[in-house]
Amino acid sequence: MRLFNENSYSIIKRVVRIMIAHKCKRNSGQQKALFLNLNTNQDGSITIEELAKALLYFHPDHQSASIEAKKIFTQSNLNKTGTLDYSEWLISSADQNELLSHDNLKSVFDFFNKGGLVGYEEMIEKF
Repeated sequence: MRLFNENSYSIIKRVVRIMIAHKCKRNSGQQKALFLNLNTNQDGSITIEELAKALLYFHPDHQSASIEAKKIFTQSNLNKTGTLDYSEWLISSADQNELLSHDNLKSVFDFFNKGGLVGYEEMIEKF
């Protein structure tokens, strides 16, 4: 019996990544400071324009900075709002191997699976 459809897994995947990103404390002060620095209009989220402007430091021209910002947004804007909130920033700036390590996934699995409805292997397949 299937408990979840593909859309459900997509939502669960986002929630799991957010939970793990907030759980990982490494460089959290630096990440928060960088996020606040990039958020030049101080509205609590980073726009593609704010990110592109910051990327000019690493890219020689506006076009390549803009392309890189779009690439980051495509991968990172999980809630599809057109801006990166702090949770999305943490996820996008985290080491993905560390973020989705066995220990982190097992910790979140144990948190959600108190009723024993989902198999660990079934969840791992989706990540």
